[in-house]
Amino acid sequence: MDYFVSIDGYFRAGRKGGYGFIIRDNVGKPIVASAVASTEAVSFLYHLVEGITRAVELAVEFSLRDIRLFCNAKHVVRLVNRAVQTVSGCRLHCNLKNHFDVICKICVKKRVKEEYGLVFPLLKRIGQLQDEFHTQLQTVKVSKERNKAADYLAKNAAPGTEVLHPCNFPDELKEILCTDYVSGVELFRMTSVVVVILVLKKMVQCFHLNSYGNLFSCFRVVFFLYAVMIL
Repeated sequence: MDYFVSIDGYFRAGRKGGYGFIIRDNVGKPIVASAVASTEAVSFLYHLVEGITRAVELAVEFSLRDIRLFCNAKHVVRLVNRAVQTVSGCRLHCNLKNHFDVICKICVKKRVKEEYGLVFPLLKRIGQLQDEFHTQLQTVKVSKERNKAADYLAKNAAPGTEVLHPCNFPDELKEILCTDYVSGVELFRMTSVVVVILVLKKMVQCFHLNSYGNLFSCFRVVFFLYAVMIL
């Protein structure tokens, strides 16, 4: 089963930095959330990667292995995906000495430059967790509109570490999650309609080719999607 983590960072120079994330199951039910703020604002990149590290740690604590992480910062998505891809070795820099420490140092340095010293230990920790607990992590770019829950948590985080369970979610966060759920259901139904149309076209082709075995398989797909869409 896949578990979904929506995450966002927060940074205001000289004032506050932090992150917020929420972990949900494959049907959108919230499992746990976290909102952390620090008066020592470092950088947006640092606090976001810090949040990703904590999210993976928390997922491991809850015995969640297959994680899809949603983030609206494209450069962070590319950075994390590249880093975790090198846990078992880096094809680009495999012959260079002293370049590897759980993940590829060169790959990280090319993408973060000045903040390498701050960010590399966090990415290394993610790599260690993935290797030790066989966690599968995939980071996906989403729009800011689809990341409102994490944005809310990051902006409203209080100093210190705070873990929130669904029973303690504030009302505003619950409203955002309800909207996300409804939007997700509607998106699935719209996608299912397109799939049904394509499968029906395939059925017509199978009928003309007298391929009745494939025709029966297509009918089963259409029946299943129709049952889902009318729920």
